[in-house]
Amino acid sequence: KDKLGGILGNYLHTQMEPAIYKMMEKKNNAMIPYVNVWGWDARKGWNQFFDSPRYSSGYATLFNTLAFVPETHMLKPYANRVQATYDLMQCFINYASTNCNTLWQLKNDAIEAMVRQRNFPISWKNDKTKADTILYNGYTYDSVKSKVSGLIVPHYNRQKTYTAKVPFYNNYITTDSVQAPIAYIIPFHNYKVIELLQNNGIEMQNFEQDSIVLVEQYTIVDYKSSATPYEGHHANKDVKVQVSMQKIFIPKGSYYAATYQVGKRFLIETLEPHAMDSYFSWNFFDAFLTQKEGFTSYAFEELAASVLQKNDSLKTALNQKVIADTAFAKDAEAQLKFVYDAIYHEPRHNVYPIYRVVRKNKNDFSVQGTNEQELNKKDE
Repeated sequence: KDKLGGILGNYLHTQMEPAIYKMMEKKNNAMIPYVNVWGWDARKGWNQFFDSPRYSSGYATLFNTLAFVPETHMLKPYANRVQATYDLMQCFINYASTNCNTLWQLKNDAIEAMVRQRNFPISWKNDKTKADTILYNGYTYDSVKSKVSGLIVPHYNRQKTYTAKVPFYNNYITTDSVQAPIAYIIPFHNYKVIELLQNNGIEMQNFEQDSIVLVEQYTIVDYKSSATPYEGHHANKDVKVQVSMQKIFIPKGSYYAATYQVGKRFLIETLEPHAMDSYFSWNFFDAFLTQKEGFTSYAFEELAASVLQKNDSLKTALNQKVIADTAFAKDAEAQLKFVYDAIYHEPRHNVYPIYRVVRKNKNDFSVQGTNEQELNKKDE
């Protein structure tokens, strides 16, 4: 509810979900929020599962759409699982048909509010200070001696059941947010990302000529890449960015995606590199993180010495680094790299190749098919 936010999030929590739960109870198929418990006693409670955009319900949220992921317990008989899913589909269809006018109005109002919204959250954390109470029917949590290792291991005793009220931590708070730009510019060489944006219905216009545009530019100053793969990717997380205003050359054929559209939130959560499920997080931009140029010690040694003779400030900086860092002081290669980076470092290394338009200037560039009336809206 907190990630969905606004009027839709409130409606989901206070109106639709309670109604669906009651409808399922009448069918003798009682529901419970996803039991987000992994090897501990459920009586301690659990967090609401966080459905980031990689999940279908989290994806739907980006388009102001109510979505649910039903899960029937794997230990239940198959026939029961099929019947429960069928019953739930009936409840959704009946509720939606009965309340269709309300749902349409809420969705349209939510879209209108989102298009005008300035600040957007891009990461969240569970709020442990508040919890609801839910009635839980569970198996007793105890321990047994493992038949494999001979050690004591956790165990759910299916012969001992209980009913208890448990805490459900279903509140999330924002930990990071961004101001929405007027538009994003996607240079044409990012063809994989452009294709994904098109597949998701994002409206974009082409630059009809080479242009110089004043933009906000991100430089990636830090990130962590996961050590093991997940769904064929090594996720980039804990991303830190540095922001600067730059005039950038944008080649003809690049794309301009104004945020004044239904896909605004989708654009933000996929193109902001520090958003949790951004395209940067999913490795679509790893190529620009690799430094293409370098040096060989024997070839650069004399040139570096010559540069230091003529550049007192660089020589002073090198000496200060040597004094402050004992490992650096003993590493000839590292000292050469220090000099190399100071004079030859690639200007585009770690510069994120998607740009944010935050100031409108019609004289900066020309975009084919741009609706000037839309760009001149007061909200922009």
